[in-house]
Parts: sequence; C-alpha cells; structure tokens
Amino acid sequence: MGDLMIISRLFFVFVFLLSAPAFAQENVGSPVSVPPPVAEIKPVPQVLPTVPLTIIKKDGSELEFSVEVADDENERRIGMMYRTEVPDNTGMLFVFDDVAERSFWMKDTYVALDLLFINEDGTIHSIQHNAEPKSLALLPSKGAVKSVLEIGGTVAVKKGIEVGDRVVFDVIKVLE
Repeated sequence: MGDLMIISRLFFVFVFLLSAPAFAQENVGSPVSVPPPVAEIKPVPQVLPTVPLTIIKKDGSELEFSVEVADDENERRIGMMYRTEVPDNTGMLFVFDDVAERSFWMKDTYVALDLLFINEDGTIHSIQHNAEPKSLALLPSKGAVKSVLEIGGTVAVKKGIEVGDRVVFDVIKVLE
C-alpha cells in the first residue's frame, strides 16, 4: 500500500506542476481590477456678470469696455484662469472691500494680460504690462489700491492707457 500512496502523490505533484504554468499564463497581462483610462478633465473658465466700464484718458478721450466683475474671494481667486483669449474692449474688474497693496500672479492663466491697479478715486495707480502666462511671479500694485482691471496683454499700450487715466464704472451695478 505504501507504493500506491507514493505513486498517487507523485501523480498529483506531476499534474499540479503541469497545470501551474498554464494557470499562471492565463492571468499574465489581464489584471483583474484595472480601471479604464480616465478622460482628461479640462478646466472651464468662470463666467461672471458684466458691466460697462469707461477709461477716461488724460486727453479727455474715452475707451469703452464690457467687463466681468469679480467681487468675492472665490471669484477673485479664479479670476481669468483657463481663458484662451481676451477680446479687445473686454476684461475683468476685481473689486475689493478695502484699500490695500495687491499682488497678482498668472498661474493657470493661458493668455498675456495687462493689469491696471486702480486707486479708490478711480485713477490708475500703476500698470503691469503684458504679464507672462502661467507665471508664478508676483505682480505688485506698488501701492494701496481699491480695484484691479485685467485686460488683454498689450491692449493698454495699443490704446494709450496710462497711469493717471481715470476708470469709471457703476458701483451699484458692480455690487448687484
């Protein structure tokens, strides 16, 4: 009986060894729980209510814009991120509750922008021209300001907008 048991065990080991590579081959390259590829999520620019805005140049001529208004912390944080274009005579007005030194950056902003830093009386305090897209460099106001207007890069130069020009917008419409 001992020989029969040894032969049975050897047969079992032989069958196991022969079937093990086949079993292993079945599972190679076909993992059980690999998730399907995830589609890339494309960020979408925010769209905010617009108001008319006028820049009165020192020579008395006027430039008309239609601007979106970012007047709360979240809207200001997102700003003009993810935009692929900024048509002439459009932009975004950032309105703050207080007058303070401001700094902006261009993270996740895909287009060059001009940043007009505006005093409480509406005069342009300083301008950052043609800010580089996606840059993390801080763009300071160089003094305390109440609001900031972002327009397309090079628009300020093309239209002759300068420090000392006056920005006029309806505060009531902005805050509605």
